[in-house]
Amino acid sequence: MESQENWLIDLKGNRMIKDYGARKYILERASEFGNAKLTCVLMKIFDMICDNQEDDGCLSDSVALLVVLRSLGYDVKLCYGLCTSPGGVDFYHAWLEMDGKILDMAIYGNAHFSPFWLDDRLIGPYVFENYDDTRIKYYDRKFDEDWDQCLLYTVIRVRSLKAYIDNAPNDCMWKLIFELLGEAYSRSKRKELEKYFVGENF
Repeated sequence: MESQENWLIDLKGNRMIKDYGARKYILERASEFGNAKLTCVLMKIFDMICDNQEDDGCLSDSVALLVVLRSLGYDVKLCYGLCTSPGGVDFYHAWLEMDGKILDMAIYGNAHFSPFWLDDRLIGPYVFENYDDTRIKYYDRKFDEDWDQCLLYTVIRVRSLKAYIDNAPNDCMWKLIFELLGEAYSRSKRKELEKYFVGENF
């Protein structure tokens, strides 16, 4: 199911993002799990992507969601590698996989807000979709010869998820994780959350 663009225009002509088609889709897909917290988390990250017109947050969004969803009891895997757009353009990307299905919230930001996106902008998000049912082709851990020149590669060279989260500027990864959880930051909760990724590498 593809989201339909439904922009509200403010008096200055600026876009105010209210993609009700995408929001309805997220709610429908998440409701299959019967977990209000899961639904809330997915809606929250989608709204953040829209509010910030975030065009390149695939890794940070995926890692934050990984921690939060694991803390909710879900078995989630971080994926990254080559993807192909509907128009045949290759790009590197990060997303999540749960029960063999794609959870990719950030692709919405890529398609809607990136000046480099040349294909159909009515793409994503993808919430628990089968790989064969998306218009993006995903290839986990597949890389071309230019892999070491892309931004994603330079970021994940830190290897450790803990280093990536802990070393983010201004503690922004921890702030994102706590915001998604809807909880105030605390050192004790941070320590508790570390068990969901400590010792794990990209």
